[in-house]
Amino acid sequence: MQKTKKQLLGFAGLAAVGIMTAVAYAMPAAAAEDVPPSADGDVNISVTILRGKATGYLISPADQSTIMGSSDITYAYEEVSAVEVIVERLTKDGYEKVLDKKYDNYDPTTHGTSSVPMSEIAGFGESESDYKVTLKFYDAQGQYANEDTSTFKYRFMKADIAKQPASNGDPILNVEINDAIDSVRVYIYRGTEPLTDKDGNQVFVDLTRDDIDPATGKITTVLPFADNNANDGSYAIVVEGYEGTPSEGRLLSMITLDADYKLIKPTDPNLPETPPNTGFVIGNLNISRVDYLITGLIVFGTVASFALYLVYRKSRR
Repeated sequence: MQKTKKQLLGFAGLAAVGIMTAVAYAMPAAAAEDVPPSADGDVNISVTILRGKATGYLISPADQSTIMGSSDITYAYEEVSAVEVIVERLTKDGYEKVLDKKYDNYDPTTHGTSSVPMSEIAGFGESESDYKVTLKFYDAQGQYANEDTSTFKYRFMKADIAKQPASNGDPILNVEINDAIDSVRVYIYRGTEPLTDKDGNQVFVDLTRDDIDPATGKITTVLPFADNNANDGSYAIVVEGYEGTPSEGRLLSMITLDADYKLIKPTDPNLPETPPNTGFVIGNLNISRVDYLITGLIVFGTVASFALYLVYRKSRR
């Protein structure tokens, strides 16, 4: 009776699999009946939905972003006849307009994306500056429809301290520079006091474009805290970017970062070596993965042998 039930369940499972396969095979053919194929046999569908309203929005640069190159101001538009691009640079007296241009060659029955190169901004790339971009969109009758705004920063250099320090506790500095910078100098301060070496000279680290990692596009360096007997505590890392060399070039960019330092002492060689972490520990007993595997195989073999013995006895009855 049990054997018959198993056979019936098996046939039912095979039938279900066959039905599902047939349905899946038929679905693409059924879908294709409602869509006329193209000349090469592929299905190409292009749907344009116009909402009868002029609108647009800024794509890039993103609000509160920092850029280091001469990219584009990119935006999307729909059913507009014109787009006005206004760029303002932040000065000590507030924002001053450096670009105000209206592009009025749009077809108000279409939609799409467009861009304006940063090179059209007066003085862009000559110095680090903060900017505000405002885009105004106009409908088919030339009336104002809506606008979008973002602020961004142009910088020659970016820098940050890695979350994880070096094995001895030294902070790790990451620096990213653009083509205007040739060299970087890094100073270390605790409060107003510079970090000094054993001879009392101020410690600094010089970096060049040759130190850029081609894989990341960044310069990564370990700051020499432990080598100069720095005390544990909070420090200021001053990163300076130069056109030319630090001694003779022109300072283009300066970034100050906060770093916390705590010396990580190496293991005392006189202490007994800690057993390798090759498994797990019970009390002071370290059990390796190999020991664990062998023990498991022995237990499995014992249980399997006992199970076979029970089956044999039952079959004899």
